[in-house]
Amino acid sequence: MNSIKIRCAFIIISLNLMLFGITVDASERVVTFGVDSDYPPFSFVANDIAQGYELDLIKLIFEKGDYKLEFKEGYIWNEIYEKTVNNQLDFCGPLVKTPERENQVYFTDDAYTRYYGVFTNVSAGKTKIEDLGKYRLGAVKGYYSEVIVRDRFKASNYEVFDTFSQMISALRENRIDAFIEITEVVKYYIAKSNLVGQVVLQHDGLFPQGAPYGVSKNRPELVGFINKRLKEIKASGEYEVLYIKNFSTHSPDYYAAQKRMHMWITAGLIVSALFFIILLKFQVRRATSKIVQRETEIKLKNEELEAVNEELNATLEEMEATNEELISTGEILRDSEEKFRTLVRDMQVGVVIQGPDAEVLMSNPKALELLGLTEEQLLGKTSFDPDWNIIHEDGSPFLLETLPVPEAIASRQAIHDVVMGVYRPVSGDRVWLIVDAEPQLYNDGSIRHVVCTLIDI
Repeated sequence: MNSIKIRCAFIIISLNLMLFGITVDASERVVTFGVDSDYPPFSFVANDIAQGYELDLIKLIFEKGDYKLEFKEGYIWNEIYEKTVNNQLDFCGPLVKTPERENQVYFTDDAYTRYYGVFTNVSAGKTKIEDLGKYRLGAVKGYYSEVIVRDRFKASNYEVFDTFSQMISALRENRIDAFIEITEVVKYYIAKSNLVGQVVLQHDGLFPQGAPYGVSKNRPELVGFINKRLKEIKASGEYEVLYIKNFSTHSPDYYAAQKRMHMWITAGLIVSALFFIILLKFQVRRATSKIVQRETEIKLKNEELEAVNEELNATLEEMEATNEELISTGEILRDSEEKFRTLVRDMQVGVVIQGPDAEVLMSNPKALELLGLTEEQLLGKTSFDPDWNIIHEDGSPFLLETLPVPEAIASRQAIHDVVMGVYRPVSGDRVWLIVDAEPQLYNDGSIRHVVCTLIDI
């Protein structure tokens, strides 16, 4: 019996522990979120049902995971934030991160970006941003717009309201001149309340602020989970679809991303254009350098050609002058030669003109008579011809190099009064002659010809 009681007690205790464990676990997985019932279109209550963009986004975040999401309704924003700070709610928002709030709650990554606008009654006319601090301004208690009014515009005359509806009513009743609030919220409220054309947007796109969720200090694990789900939702495109569903337009983050993309594309195009321009300049400079180099080469060649041309012209002129001189000289020479021939022909002594090799170039009739030869027979003969059979007075033969003409050629000196006996093959006798040989030289000392004279003794 005792053992049965013990077993029953053990079973009861085990069941209690199991039930207690399950209850604790279930309690830890429940996540509570405070619904701001007067913040359309982000969160509001209609027909006793909490709805709005923020609630749809939160549902999307928590549709995956082991958490059980519970919405807590019936609070204004200031109460929701205080309950989150006091760990009565697990998270709230999205809200703007401030140094004060960072000490009170944990923050997730930004769920989206909020842009603020300035709104007035249509009767207010145009307003200037720099003059807003002088206006009677309104703000909702605990909203970031209160910080903007107080700290950014240094407004000395502003009123704080518990709800957004109270602030709109104050504007319509001219108890305030203007208020600053999230543009989407006000536009939605204006449309729903038939205030289009009565409450107008004066300035838009002001004070962009990231809007993260605020998480109770008791639930730090929610930060990582929410961040992970936000990334997944944004990457999948579900975030943008949800925003378009609620606002009939793309989100500010989408337009900001598009703007960044366009900026990157523009920057890329600019960089590409700059690169192309730099490359083009480089190519132009390179081509220009080659052209300049080529032009320089051509210029040098032209200068060389001009110099050569000038030299050729000078040479041509010189040749023409020389030619004219030669023509003139030729005429003079011909005239002189004619005179020389006439002179030689009429001389009563024999004259023989011999070249550098002692060959006979010319002779006069007296020389032909003395040597017993015709002009044709004598022309071209040399002093070395054995037919001459030249001997001294004593009958001994002349050595070839001692003959007057060869000796005059060798010594470049005149040879005088050489007596020699010359055999005349035609008549078969010998004639005795006194011979002189006078060499005529060029400027360089070479033999022009030798004038040889013959006198019969």
